[in-house]
Amino acid sequence: MEYDAGLAERAREAIEGSQARLQVRCADAAASSIYADTVPADLVLTCGVFGNISDQDVRATIAALPQLCGPGAQVIWTRHRREPDLTPQIRSWFRTAEFEEVCFVSPGNDSWSVGVHEFAGTPQPLDANAHWFTFVR
Repeated sequence: MEYDAGLAERAREAIEGSQARLQVRCADAAASSIYADTVPADLVLTCGVFGNISDQDVRATIAALPQLCGPGAQVIWTRHRREPDLTPQIRSWFRTAEFEEVCFVSPGNDSWSVGVHEFAGTPQPLDANAHWFTFVR
């Protein structure tokens, strides 16, 4: 999902001709209803999200991920590590939501990080009326 129409078009062009089952949608990624015909997913990307929403919304979004994930699905996420470094808490919230950490990479404090978690829980039905987060401007 990409809210910016120009970026969504660039993404469509980038995957054109790919054999992978990829789809780009220009929509508000926080609106659960847009996922109704795409769940359960094997791969969920939350890149560029966790550093741009409130801590409460990060937690709520992670708690909602079992609605998007099929068994064994992987979630790839990114977050800066500037103070206050929320990445230890994010990793804990993933454990609470029944995800197992596969990988966490960061060159150090005050930098970037990438995490990969695998869903080990039971998929949950999608609440099609939820709005999981709001980007902080």
